[in-house]
Amino acid sequence: MTSLRARLAIGAQWTISIRIVERLIGFASTLILARLLVPSDFGVVAMGTAIYGILASLTEFGFTQALIRMRRPRPDAYSTAFTLHAMMSAAVALSLVAVAPVASAFYRDSRVVVVLLTLATISLVSGLRNFGMARYERAMDFRPFFVMTLARKASSFLVGVGMALFVADYRALLAGMLVGTVVDIALTYRLTRFRPRFTLAYKKEVLGFSAWWLASRVAAMFGKRGLDLLVGQQLGAAVLGKYAVALDLATMPTAEIVAPVMRAVFPGYMQMKDEVGRLYSAFLRVWGAIALTAIPAAVGTACVAEQLTSVLLGPKWHDAAQLIGMLAIIGAIEALNSCYWPMMLTRVGPKTVFMLSALGVILTVPAFGAALWGFGLMPALATWIVCSTLMLFLGAKLLVKDLGGGLKPLLAGLVRPIAGALLMAAAVLAAQRVLPHANSWLGEFGLLLLLVGCGALVYSMTVWTLWLLSGRPETAERELISLVQARLSKLLGRAAAS
Repeated sequence: MTSLRARLAIGAQWTISIRIVERLIGFASTLILARLLVPSDFGVVAMGTAIYGILASLTEFGFTQALIRMRRPRPDAYSTAFTLHAMMSAAVALSLVAVAPVASAFYRDSRVVVVLLTLATISLVSGLRNFGMARYERAMDFRPFFVMTLARKASSFLVGVGMALFVADYRALLAGMLVGTVVDIALTYRLTRFRPRFTLAYKKEVLGFSAWWLASRVAAMFGKRGLDLLVGQQLGAAVLGKYAVALDLATMPTAEIVAPVMRAVFPGYMQMKDEVGRLYSAFLRVWGAIALTAIPAAVGTACVAEQLTSVLLGPKWHDAAQLIGMLAIIGAIEALNSCYWPMMLTRVGPKTVFMLSALGVILTVPAFGAALWGFGLMPALATWIVCSTLMLFLGAKLLVKDLGGGLKPLLAGLVRPIAGALLMAAAVLAAQRVLPHANSWLGEFGLLLLLVGCGALVYSMTVWTLWLLSGRPETAERELISLVQARLSKLLGRAAAS
């Protein structure tokens, strides 16, 4: 148990490090490109990526997850995953080329053709991914992926900013995406000795898992990109650009916490699949840790949305600030929803994940579209919050039905984070009223740092106090405190040794 927990912790630390590096570079990219380009440049790329995202989800068969679930996959199993992925990526590329004229007419913007042709090239390159990298994930060794992420994001950033200085339009974003993809795929061959060949020898074994996983990914992607399609078609490139960037900024803190943790815990869940009590205990710790970090991150982002927009994006993006608050709340709810899928894949398989994803799409997309058409973007976002909350409770019911027990442990894991976040929000909003308004970028940046520091302090002290008053239970708080203590001890040991 101790060994597995240690491996899970190390894996989670590496995957979180990957996302931190990715997002730090992304922040720098957004900070620069938002000032070199205009919202419609981001919007027209978002128009194309909405279509690409839906079509590309057809290639997300979950081959890596299928290889992880196999007890001892043979080399041809990895090659089968490579072959199927390459075939699907080529089909997506051809589809993008075919649909380009239709998309241009749908959006009433001829630039979409260039975007889709570039994305078709990206799809072809992505199809060459070497699935030998899945061996690292099976061993919960995520260090090679850290190297890949750093190289991909750095190359994309340098090329994107360089192109923006010369062409100053949406083509800079496309150039960065293309170069980043090429670097990423090249490293899948540099970092592993495995060399795939074209074969379908293990098609049945791979697709037996992947068919339902594919369906769930298509449903999830349609739910996400379908909203982009609706906003772009109804409100145009400029509004879609502000919405897309606001969504990225608002959900960044929560997404960067959840995605790496879920990636790290899935192999660990698989190793204790048949030990229900141990599995549920592990899930509760993960759920609690996500709640402790995602909820304050979302609430804090909503509270400082105005300063965040001003510092990162500049005055021409001012309208995006009002979107960030709503989208940040959505990010927190979706973060908690994301906790379910590794457990459901482990216990009940991808079919249930698909059914849950499909239900979410059927509920959310029509409701969002009706609210957008009838009332506007902000009411549509409020509708999205309601739908995501309903899906959160439904996922909890399904989980409890499979693992036993009740909803009380799950709800208990939310009490202290929500209480801390509410007090944090009150403190930050009060500080905004007391502190003088900044008249320069440096002043805004300083105010943002001060507000973030104030919020973090109030939240941490509130949660810690409530945890102490509860008798120091064996919950996620204890796990995080132990992790911090271990890190501090390690750093002090190194300092003493030097």
